[in-house]
Amino acid sequence: MPILNWIGKDDVVNHHKEVPFHFLKKHTSKSIGNSKNLLIEGDNLDALKSLLPYYKNKIKCIYIDPPYNTGNENWIYTDNVNSPQIKKWLQKTVNAEDLNKHDKWLCMIYPRLKLLRELLSNDGLIFVSIDEREIEHLKIIMNEIFGKSNHRNSIIIKRGTSNIQAQFSTVKKIKNGYESILLYSKHPDYKIPKLTQLNNDKKYGKWNNHWRSTDRPTLRYELFEQTPKTGTWRWSKERSLKAIENYTNMLKQLDYNGLAPTSENIDNWYFENKQPDIKLDLLRLSKHNKPEHYIPPDRDTLQTDVWMDVNSNGSRKLKTFLPTITFDNPKSVDMLKRIFSINVGMNDIVLDSFAGSGTTAQAILELNKEDNGNRKFILVELEKKIAENITLKRISKVIKNLGGGVHSEKIGFTYYTLGNKLFDKNGLINPNCTFEQLANHIFFTETNKPLSQKKSKNILLGESDGIYIYMIFYGMGKKNVLDFKTMKSLPKDTKKIIYADWCNISTNRLEEYNIEFKQIPYELKVF
Repeated sequence: MPILNWIGKDDVVNHHKEVPFHFLKKHTSKSIGNSKNLLIEGDNLDALKSLLPYYKNKIKCIYIDPPYNTGNENWIYTDNVNSPQIKKWLQKTVNAEDLNKHDKWLCMIYPRLKLLRELLSNDGLIFVSIDEREIEHLKIIMNEIFGKSNHRNSIIIKRGTSNIQAQFSTVKKIKNGYESILLYSKHPDYKIPKLTQLNNDKKYGKWNNHWRSTDRPTLRYELFEQTPKTGTWRWSKERSLKAIENYTNMLKQLDYNGLAPTSENIDNWYFENKQPDIKLDLLRLSKHNKPEHYIPPDRDTLQTDVWMDVNSNGSRKLKTFLPTITFDNPKSVDMLKRIFSINVGMNDIVLDSFAGSGTTAQAILELNKEDNGNRKFILVELEKKIAENITLKRISKVIKNLGGGVHSEKIGFTYYTLGNKLFDKNGLINPNCTFEQLANHIFFTETNKPLSQKKSKNILLGESDGIYIYMIFYGMGKKNVLDFKTMKSLPKDTKKIIYADWCNISTNRLEEYNIEFKQIPYELKVF
């Protein structure tokens, strides 16, 4: 398998192991409700590392929209990898001075992808948006990090600002009108759910599993037409009639003869099934009708890796939604809802570590509203001004529009910033470290698994592979001792690892009680 080398690679290949853990500091005044949805302000490298003790192998779907390395000076988050934050990080991390823009971009993205893989569940998928500037580099390093056999698709999706009409002029190259989404799994044995069975929910039943199953003729220009008033592109009559023909055949197979639409009632294309409260709009893409029980296009069956019916960006919708906010090229809500409909279950977690304006949060909240799901999102946004003034405001607006109250657990979110490091520069535990914070760190470093979210009521942290992990910690400077009384209170036959400051029990007694004693660590050791 080809391996990509660049200046600075040796410094970042294992850099994710050296990144310190930070506390996550909660800001109640910027939060809504008591939800497990998270919006984290701060460098995503530090944030991802700090999430590991809580979410390693637990994230079902990761979507990221990293900087495309365009050379644009106006975007604060390293679109040319020259922001002050990344410059400072590169100077501290990479032992080289002559990095070109591709070297810098690769140094930035590599350790972040390493941590994202650690967080992804064994049956999880990661989607990465990118364009032609870095796609070749990105695919090679993702093959290296995730494994070439885990590359599932490279999805092609049109840009919303592209124009289908050719403009004749002298240029160096043809204008790019699409973006790509690289799709990887964590394990090659994982099977992506059958796309024709994505939407078997109680509300819509089997009907939205058949839309677009055979209604996609070859994408020739004559199959599209422009509307006279707006000039926007839509299906031509020829393509629409083909869709009706396919739907008629489908309905005959389902014993719904006589109810199917035909070319003669072309202006009234609705189909009512035997459940009176459900209607399908068979021309919702070509006429954009939205009846009361409209089924969004993004919930439909996916058939190929060429997506021409949704755009990659949704700037117009964001302007309508939040007219006072300026944010270049936010991602399309419809596109993300389609992505999350592939493998995200009703209670799964989605992570977006390049959050930007917060489209991922809106997509998840809307999906939950549609089917009463309880999906969770975790967003990370580097820039304070964006996190506070755009991402936070957008999520709050979505919640308000969806009818969520301040006491809603499903629809709210908690705002965090990166706090102090768990260990200081001398390797000593932060004196303000709580039992819960230290417990999460110790259990994770011992087992390489997250500790259960339930708070421990005693010194038992949890069990892993038949070994029970304990920690005696009442605070810095307290009597954190494994003594005879504590040992006698524990089950004798189970295998145990007990952390404390010191132990006053003999080695023979510890062996008799199946105990391995370890001192509470004062030096960070991970993986």
